[in-house]
Amino acid sequence: MTAEIGILNRQGVALAADSAVTLGLNGKQKVLNSANKLFNLIKGHPVGLMVYGNGNFLGIPWEVIIHEYRKSFNRKKPFDTLLEYANDFLNKLSDKKYQSMDSYIGNTYRSLNSLLNPIITKTKNILCEKYPNIEIPPDKVLEIFLDLIKQEICHFEKLDFISTFNQDDIDIILTNPNLKQIVEACLKDKIQIDFSDEIINKTTYLCALSQCKDYFNSYTGVVVAGYGDNDLFPTLYEFYVEGIINSKLKYKLVKESKIYSEDLSGKPTSEILPFAQQEMVHSVLTGIDPDLEYLIVNNLESFINSICTIAQQTFNCSNCKISEQQIKTLQEKSLEEIKKMLSFINLQRQNCFVSPVYDMVSSLPKEELANMAETLVNLTSFKRKITMDAETVGGPIDVAVISKSEGFIWIKRKLYFDKNLNNHYS
Repeated sequence: MTAEIGILNRQGVALAADSAVTLGLNGKQKVLNSANKLFNLIKGHPVGLMVYGNGNFLGIPWEVIIHEYRKSFNRKKPFDTLLEYANDFLNKLSDKKYQSMDSYIGNTYRSLNSLLNPIITKTKNILCEKYPNIEIPPDKVLEIFLDLIKQEICHFEKLDFISTFNQDDIDIILTNPNLKQIVEACLKDKIQIDFSDEIINKTTYLCALSQCKDYFNSYTGVVVAGYGDNDLFPTLYEFYVEGIINSKLKYKLVKESKIYSEDLSGKPTSEILPFAQQEMVHSVLTGIDPDLEYLIVNNLESFINSICTIAQQTFNCSNCKISEQQIKTLQEKSLEEIKKMLSFINLQRQNCFVSPVYDMVSSLPKEELANMAETLVNLTSFKRKITMDAETVGGPIDVAVISKSEGFIWIKRKLYFDKNLNNHYS
């Protein structure tokens, strides 16, 4: 995992990223603090790029891909908008030099493996409930597994297609003989039982659906921030990028944030945008940990129901009967009051916590934007150090500021070598 942030105002945009990378092998994990996640997309252009999640694209490190993109960029005139920079970079990811049969097999296997893991877990849970303390018949294992696969197919068929994909792509994928071989290999690793052709065919169809529908389970988050030539204020785009399907890039735009000259009609003059592990940033901005808030809000209804049940039991014991309709009315009225209370709390949080911070950020100079970005990433790292959580955020923090006047400027940048011994490096 990682922690990254983009802070924008009319002066520019500050980007910060930690250096932690988690390596997994044979069920074991190791965290190293040496990953590069923040880049100047093109030297001399006011565009920054951050990556999080999957550190490779089709088995190729993102650092290599960005370097190759820089070499291939031969446009003399800068793009008018940041979105054109982002689209040009994404289009280059479909280059055939990144595609190979090995990368297709590896990417498809990993994606299918992640897709099947929860299905396998659910199968085991159902079997443990149905057949406690007895040997489970193999045919029952396959029956339940197939039923869950069919349920997943129904779920995926309801999902929207990614914008560049349609039903024709699924039909093309299903004609690829390599896909069925990948599915069989994955199933053999997951299920140590002879499985039927129906299971292979249904799982193959599920895999094809997952590749074309709006579903990302092994993606890289790609954040592009900065300026196009005609942009007066900074813009930030966040994309999910997963792989190449039918020679087309599977990606989607997740977030778009633009800065405006005046805070009119809800248009922002500042933004604070965390990526990957975000909880500490939300805690600072809102005054409450998001997990704790979720726990409180989602248990209020059950709390009200419990109180009503206790009230009914108490009054019934006192020979003062309360009807089911009265209890239902009490529950409905109580939930209405809870919703009013939550709305009031949200309004107070916005007025007392969130808005004052955003108002201040809109006026911060560039150096303070950089300090704030580094501090917020540092807080996430510090939280990992003082708890029993794995330190999946840590190491040196790279910080950059992009402005209309100076372009892309490194504030802090780690190097794995001594710059004085490498004078050719610039």
